[in-house]
Amino acid sequence: MINLKFKDIKKRKLVTQYENSKFIMLLINSNQNFKSSIQSNLSQFKNKNISKNSCVVRLTKRCIISNNNKTIHSQFKLSRSIFLKFARLNLIFGLRKTSW
Repeated sequence: MINLKFKDIKKRKLVTQYENSKFIMLLINSNQNFKSSIQSNLSQFKNKNISKNSCVVRLTKRCIISNNNKTIHSQFKLSRSIFLKFARLNLIFGLRKTSW
C-alpha cells in the first residue's frame, strides 16, 4: 500500500513537471502559421523526451487518508468508509445527519 502511495506521488510530480511544456507543444502543433518542419521536429522531440507517466489520464483518484482508489467522494477526497467515520464523529464541518 505504501508503494502505491509513493508511485502516485511520483506520477503527480511528473505531470506537474511536464504540464507547461506539453501545453506549449500543443499550441505549436495546432497553429497553422508555423512551418511544417518545425512541427515535425517538435513531434519527434515529444516522443523521445516525455514519458507516458507524465500524462494526466494516468492519475487515479485516491483517498487522502486510506489511499484507497475506490468510491472516492470528490468534494472531500475521502473514501466512502473514511467519509462515513468522519461524518459520524462530526469531524466534517457543515455536514449533518438528516432524516425525513
